[in-house]
Amino acid sequence: GGGMVKVVMTCKGAVRAVDIDPSVIKADEKDVLEDLLKAALNDAKEKADQTLADETQKMMADLGLPANMQLPF
Repeated sequence: GGGMVKVVMTCKGAVRAVDIDPSVIKADEKDVLEDLLKAALNDAKEKADQTLADETQKMMADLGLPANMQLPF
């Protein structure tokens, strides 16, 4: 949402903080705020997923395991 809504999320998906620019808080634009919030949450989740994948790949490389190796869960 152009930085108007910012979300801090853990890699497990827990929202730690939400920051909303006061300029988007208008009663008659509730739909816009909801869309901005949804976009910010989805963006935070994508970034958290990518960070988790990057860190997992780094850890596997440090252990000498191939990057595409499937670990049992």
